[in-house]
Amino acid sequence: MDLHLLFFPRAYGTGFRLLRHAAQIWSALVSACPTRNGEFTMETIALTVNGLYLANWREDREGFVLSSDHIAKALDSVDL
Repeated sequence: MDLHLLFFPRAYGTGFRLLRHAAQIWSALVSACPTRNGEFTMETIALTVNGLYLANWREDREGFVLSSDHIAKALDSVDL
């Protein structure tokens, strides 16, 4: 089963795609860990995406847009 069907079924059903927020997520990740110079393990990327899902699933709705606050909330929940 796809994770988006568990965490954001309404949002994905009306066109939400995490890919559209990739640059914003990457920028926040780089800002949160400036000493890594943009170099992250796959585990860090996976934990970040997992954090986005877990920290924001209650926000699922039609027209959902991932904001910088949503991303910051997710990054706070991940042990980077």
